[in-house]
Amino acid sequence: MKLSEIKGVDAIDAIADMLDPITAIMADDEIRKLMSMTPRPSTLTIATKIMKRKKKEILEILAVMHGENPETFNPSLLELPIMLVNLINEVQNNEELMSLFRSQHQMISNVSFGAVMGNTEETEIM
Repeated sequence: MKLSEIKGVDAIDAIADMLDPITAIMADDEIRKLMSMTPRPSTLTIATKIMKRKKKEILEILAVMHGENPETFNPSLLELPIMLVNLINEVQNNEELMSLFRSQHQMISNVSFGAVMGNTEETEIM
């Protein structure tokens, strides 16, 4: 199933289920650089990078797209590359989907991680 074919309540569920894996994929510097290169690398190059770096996440996204349980989704060696190439082509050819990935990158790049620590000066009175 194409992402653009998921509608209504099913679309809300799909978005909720895909946000974490999409964020993880787009937070990967190598994948993000590859997706933003001009000219854009081949779909197979992008698919290979995603499969090597984000196995769990891509399976979660593909499971949601196909209405399957991510815990039991187990595509075959022949099905997986076809599904992934179709997904990448759909995202690249749809400006609305590309803007989702771009905005995801902007949200990620504006987030800082780590504990907040203030500058403190200790003074000791004896």
